[in-house]
Amino acid sequence: MKILYFVLWWAIAIVSCIDLYWAIRIRETLLELELNPIGVFLLRVGGIELFMALKMFGTILVLFILSYLYRRRPRVAWCVVVPLFVFQLILCCHLFNVNAQDQSEKRVEEYKELEKQQVQP
Repeated sequence: MKILYFVLWWAIAIVSCIDLYWAIRIRETLLELELNPIGVFLLRVGGIELFMALKMFGTILVLFILSYLYRRRPRVAWCVVVPLFVFQLILCCHLFNVNAQDQSEKRVEEYKELEKQQVQP
């Protein structure tokens, strides 16, 4: 059971890293795409630097709390880590789905532009 708990713990950490990667990658349009109202507020107040710093701090804090809980109160830790893992899994699917849609929309726009250029003499 201990191994499964830390697999879930690592999965939460990895999805957080993926989320940070995508946020950095789309930083120019992040304010328009961010769905979390707290994230939008942080981006407006402190920019991408504050947003990323607090995101990383929050992730590290959650991972620390999960480790502490598992040592002190394993049953409570399981009640926390499983829903958190499910949430992160949904977030991961959302991140890859949104980015896949963005890429396909960009390709459609590129093809339309190419068609316009080929039609014009």
